[in-house]
Amino acid sequence: MKRITVDLVMSFNPCYDRETINKLFAGKKWMLPTTVLKLDTVSYGDKLWLLCRSDFLDNKRWRLFACDCAERALPLFEKVYPEDIRPRKSIETARLFANGDATREELAAAWAAARARAGEQKWQLDRLAMYLRGGK
Repeated sequence: MKRITVDLVMSFNPCYDRETINKLFAGKKWMLPTTVLKLDTVSYGDKLWLLCRSDFLDNKRWRLFACDCAERALPLFEKVYPEDIRPRKSIETARLFANGDATREELAAAWAAARARAGEQKWQLDRLAMYLRGGK
């Protein structure tokens, strides 16, 4: 597992200065990614910013992580649109692709379906916003 050092973090151009990063390391020369995850002095967003890099996640793990995140949000979508299976199928296909069980074409088709759904959602939100502003 790759070791994380202050110099490595600084090479990613964080929004914090070196002194702040040094304080987070609390005198340690390095940390493992699992140690960073356990830090309660670092926000979840900053942990993601650091650990979701190709230095720590290869393409397969990155794709599987993205699938895991999307699956956590899926129940919120399915509660409102229980009949729409496009997002679920897209996640399933992305997971299959990451594991070598789907083709690039299947992945592209699933992505297109999910993107179409997102476009429909944006259209609905735009219509709602127009209505709320007094438009038709």
